[in-house]
Amino acid sequence: MREYCLSLNELGEITVYSDIDIISEKLVERKSMVKTIPVGIVYKGISSEIEKKENYISVLKGNIKKVSIDVEKNVAQLITNSENFFFPDLVYLVTCMFANILQKKGCYIVQSSVVKYDDNHSVMFIGDPNSGKTSMAYNLIKDYGYSLISNDNVIVGIENNKLITILGTKEMQMRYGVMKTYFPEILPFVDIKKSDLGRNDWDIKVYVDDYIKKNKYKYAEKSIVTDIYNIKTFKEGLTYIREREKIDEILLIYEHLTKQIRSNRYVLFDYDYPLPSFESITYMQDRYDMAKKICETVNIYDATGPVKELSRRITRKYER
Repeated sequence: MREYCLSLNELGEITVYSDIDIISEKLVERKSMVKTIPVGIVYKGISSEIEKKENYISVLKGNIKKVSIDVEKNVAQLITNSENFFFPDLVYLVTCMFANILQKKGCYIVQSSVVKYDDNHSVMFIGDPNSGKTSMAYNLIKDYGYSLISNDNVIVGIENNKLITILGTKEMQMRYGVMKTYFPEILPFVDIKKSDLGRNDWDIKVYVDDYIKKNKYKYAEKSIVTDIYNIKTFKEGLTYIREREKIDEILLIYEHLTKQIRSNRYVLFDYDYPLPSFESITYMQDRYDMAKKICETVNIYDATGPVKELSRRITRKYER
């Protein structure tokens, strides 16, 4: 079986063992993993046995499908009778298991897009799937010179009583319908797979990293988050930005600090198996205290409107 080390720098690492070719191919190709988790991936070679006692995942071939998860040791052991392993299952597991490691350090994975607007400060966009987080991030780095910290998930912590970003995902996927509606300038630079022809434009996701790098848009990692926008975007209509009630702020931020740890937004589809919660009572109070601290030091807004108009209004706040 092959051994891989997935690392979040000094924050922690998870070892993956597998004898399944598709997993090796995806880990070598990297995109499918790093678009969701900002990890470094290192191939460690062939292993005859599993030496790790904790913080590892094994996905091995067998005659049956079986899942065994030890939350305390942060270990997942999967057996599959299919070579066509559903790779997102591994991504879900890795995300939740890293969240388990991070909560012990007072750090959390938050699903969000984050962009940096000056040398030290950034804004974060949270919201439901398809709410426009990626569109907002891209529009701000394109039209206003912001730097991309995170397109999908960002790791955050508290430093000097400030919410800081530590690592963020950089690989950017965009829906074809979004490009046609808001950013047609990208269309000549992307290729649609033959398997996607005939599908709804809003169901087709395309990587646009080459276009972003070609245009020399900027990237960043560390920052102090000054504002969080819970957004919902659409093509046209009324635009508004309003502050939330304090209790609503705390509940909103607590929910987003909790999503990956509770694992209730994930299942292992190839196994028809719900992922167990990686939540620990030991750290629940710490997480709630962090949510309160964030709400004391960060402005929390609900924001609705077309992408370009929202971007314009938000940017006015940070103009010097």
